[in-house]
Amino acid sequence: HTLTEQTKNILHSMPNELQFTIATVPESREALKAMVELYKFEKNNIETFEIDIARRPDLVAQFELNSTAAFIIRYQGHLQVVRELTELSIANALIKLSRPEELVIGVTLGHKEVDFFTDNKDGMTNVRSQLEMLGYKIHPLPLFQMNEIPANIKALIIWGPKSGLIPQEIKMLDKYFERGGNILFALDPDVAGDPAGAFREWFKTRGIEIKNTLVIDEFANVNGSKGSIPIITTFSKNSEIVKNFDGQVFFPYVSMVEENSEWQKRGGIFNSLAETSPYPKSYAETSLNEIKSGKFSFGEHDLKGPISIAGVFERNLEKNKKQKIVVFGNSSFALNSFKNISNNIKLFINSVSFVSDEDRLVSFDIPTLKDSAILMSPSEVNIAFYFSILFVPILLVALSITIYRYKSIG
Repeated sequence: HTLTEQTKNILHSMPNELQFTIATVPESREALKAMVELYKFEKNNIETFEIDIARRPDLVAQFELNSTAAFIIRYQGHLQVVRELTELSIANALIKLSRPEELVIGVTLGHKEVDFFTDNKDGMTNVRSQLEMLGYKIHPLPLFQMNEIPANIKALIIWGPKSGLIPQEIKMLDKYFERGGNILFALDPDVAGDPAGAFREWFKTRGIEIKNTLVIDEFANVNGSKGSIPIITTFSKNSEIVKNFDGQVFFPYVSMVEENSEWQKRGGIFNSLAETSPYPKSYAETSLNEIKSGKFSFGEHDLKGPISIAGVFERNLEKNKKQKIVVFGNSSFALNSFKNISNNIKLFINSVSFVSDEDRLVSFDIPTLKDSAILMSPSEVNIAFYFSILFVPILLVALSITIYRYKSIG
């Protein structure tokens, strides 16, 4: 057994001595000592102590040790008791011990955004729960009831709004942006009058464009989607969010994301986070009528692939501060409906970690998430078909004939 990359990153970010006290009964002690050895292998300044809880009822009462085993972890004068002995629980304790302040993420309300607080298939309570297990506090922000975005908000999530902004909210966002606030934003394609167009325009005036298009990838897509649900396998080589990631993520109905000259005027740098296949296999459909009809074909006004469907916008500010904005052209890829598609969920969590300056938590090797379901594009389906239905049977027949002839000669 080994630790996940995320846990290793957390340990490596803690330079001072770490203490693990194993509180258990004698028959479980060796197993827990072996578990601690995994952490000591990654961090050489871990001290271990042992407590027999059968002989120390005072400590059982003090630390509420109501089970047969627990870890008491100390770091820089702070303490966490871990009663559920899983890598996730230990990682959560280490994060809390090493983080000097509470990490608060604001989620906007009031624009028909995707719901982080209601448990249904179209909500995002799953990712909220994952983030909370990593020590984040998710705070609702009804902008229409506020005068400003609180100073303790580490990053602002605006996720899939379906209505626009009022002047008071625009002023709030202006102030937050100008003070260097970090943002995670997603906006979907819309063919019904673009009611959230005020968000699109607000970002555009700052150099960030989410074009109201539908990205089509005829080469790599979810089977049966006619290219409108791309499977993305091309990711940035320069972004921490997708560092060393070689898997796949899918986006149900996604827009194009790019920079314009205004971002460059502000001294910003744009990095395409995820891209579709090259043209002629992919393009961005600009005709709202074709999008409505569901019948797509490349036209003279459409945009040739590869198309960026997510981007990282960064700019340096005063006092060595850096502003980070991550933008997706789709908000549904991390819904509760897709909670078992772990790469989609990890991409969202990594994006939150990035904009909240918690780079040590950026990893596609996270102890909380199960393996992804397998996504296959039409071309992969065809390969699988020919290999399993045609090639393998032919190979077996040929092998059988060879064995029969060999035995006959013998």
